[in-house]
Amino acid sequence: MMARGVTRTAAARADIQALRALAIASVFIYHLWPTHFSGGFIGVDIFFVISGFLITGQLWREVEVSGRVEFAKFWARRARRLLPASLLVIAATVVVILIFVPPLWYLGFVDEITGSVGYVQNWVLAGKATDYLQANTADSPFLHFWSLSVEEQFYVFWPLILGLLLLLTRAKSFAGKITPKLAISLGLGLIFVTSFAYSVYLTSEQPELAYFSTFTRAWEFSGGALVAVIFSSRQLNRHLKAALIWIGLALMAYGFFKFNSHTSFPGYWAAVPTVGAIAFLLGGDSKSPLAPWWAFKFWPIKFLGDISYSLYLWHWPIIILAPWVLRQNLTTTDRVAIIAVAVVLAWLSKRYVEDPIRFGSLSTKRNRTQLLTAAGAMTTVVALALGSAVYAQSQVDASWSDTHLNPPISKVGKDYPRIEHSVCRVQKNDFDFSYCIKGDPQGKVLIGLFGDSHTRQYYDPIEALAVEHHWKLIVASKSACPLADAATLPSAVAHISCKSWNQKLEAFIHSSPKFSLIINSTSSFVTGNFASTALAYKTEVKRLTSHGTKWLVILDNPKPLATFVACVEAAGQKAASSCGLSRSHAMTPADPLAPAIKGLPGVTYADYTDTYCSTDYCPPVIKNTVVYRDDSHISATFSMTLKPQLESSILQALGSSASTGAGAK
Repeated sequence: MMARGVTRTAAARADIQALRALAIASVFIYHLWPTHFSGGFIGVDIFFVISGFLITGQLWREVEVSGRVEFAKFWARRARRLLPASLLVIAATVVVILIFVPPLWYLGFVDEITGSVGYVQNWVLAGKATDYLQANTADSPFLHFWSLSVEEQFYVFWPLILGLLLLLTRAKSFAGKITPKLAISLGLGLIFVTSFAYSVYLTSEQPELAYFSTFTRAWEFSGGALVAVIFSSRQLNRHLKAALIWIGLALMAYGFFKFNSHTSFPGYWAAVPTVGAIAFLLGGDSKSPLAPWWAFKFWPIKFLGDISYSLYLWHWPIIILAPWVLRQNLTTTDRVAIIAVAVVLAWLSKRYVEDPIRFGSLSTKRNRTQLLTAAGAMTTVVALALGSAVYAQSQVDASWSDTHLNPPISKVGKDYPRIEHSVCRVQKNDFDFSYCIKGDPQGKVLIGLFGDSHTRQYYDPIEALAVEHHWKLIVASKSACPLADAATLPSAVAHISCKSWNQKLEAFIHSSPKFSLIINSTSSFVTGNFASTALAYKTEVKRLTSHGTKWLVILDNPKPLATFVACVEAAGQKAASSCGLSRSHAMTPADPLAPAIKGLPGVTYADYTDTYCSTDYCPPVIKNTVVYRDDSHISATFSMTLKPQLESSILQALGSSASTGAGAK
């Protein structure tokens, strides 16, 4: 997403060009070195503020001159500005994928291509991020279009909102009592407050949705818009302006270096870069010698600001596709080369695509003609994407990995346990608690299968064993929520609803007939960076086993190469030897929970790592069975191969209660 200049004059404002340069540089560096520049993602928020300022400023100047908003003219101008480069990048990315990347990988992003062309990519990604079964997917080369989509939605609806606010000033009850400037300022202020409040609320409840939602970002546009309207004719003291520039830079610098992937975002933390960008814009045109004009006029900064939109478009697909083209993980030299390539492509597309269309003969056509031309270009790119998908599917259907593996590589992503679409499962962000009864409902041996999705992945073989042995199986599970003592579970580990779910689970266990055995496993992707979670887990296990309930803990499974699906598809019969990871790498992050209770009274510890891996290597395919369904979970097909080992572990844990029926009330 980029804040774009609306005219050649506006684009030349040095302070805004410098702010653009700062924003795109932060995003680019963050994407290349995320651990070294952990807060660079806030460049997106800076761009939102700039867009709100520039676009609203342009619209407000039209209102001051004509008293109205010219919708068709505005939308035609936006289409000429945005679409040429974005459609070029999308089309070029599709072509590169088809040449260098296995076709199945491409098929996973077709919906994102159409979402990017139609500028609804943020909602496509929000749907995937909030669906736990789709959350563990490889990075998409079209991911960055989410912010462009938010901006485009802003461009569509912002003029309409301003138009409605202007209509209010002409209503009888307001005529002569409220000026257009006051009406628009009040309206923007209301959007600012309500959107910010919603952002804080949704970030705490559904952070994945909050990140991509247009409604949680509207206040950032409004912040820039309020500056454009309120200060359109008001001048601040030049030294105060210089101070505001430095305050803005300090706030943004704080975000760049202090924020990271664990920062609750957007929420209230987004106020740091947003207020910083607003302060910078308020002071940016200061003529004070205290202002950093030397930086604003530095030609590399101006150049970077000029190509910021194009550079944003090109940089991410290059980062994602470079490993496929180079056939290796990116080195430092590769990353530096990516910067050079992206800058060159950005300059070329601006010089020979963006500007000629934006200011060329098409700009002289009727607004209707321009918009129809834009719609035709968008339709053409969608047709290219869908046609390429048909070709890619035919390639997949004929591949060895689809005809000889179980499950077929094209189906592995949906090879999850049967319980995933049932009331036994609670979503990551939900506060509900539910359970279901499986196995033999009349069985005297009561077994609980409790935990997150890494417990659920063993459901199919355990349920089959419960039927065979006439065990009564009760399943209760919450995604991305480790089973633990709610009072001591670190709040940063999981969604806030996890504590509540654990409390409800413990109450349910105590209100039920005594369980003969509780079976549990936990994703190390959730707990691996929080060693303190082990104490909360150990506390809960001790509490439950002290009442005579036995416990079977399964060490978390190894993890595959993030792109193992595409690798297996490309490698075919050599997948087992070509697409695995070293044992040490596959077992990272280490599971801190299972080892924490190993050796406790009443606890049986099961480690199946030797089934997944040799002494030093973990393949993604074993005896033509695909081991994993995504970058975290094992496939339901492979889980059934663990049935004999699970049976042995369960019988060992149950001891005499397996046959005596201990556990019945």
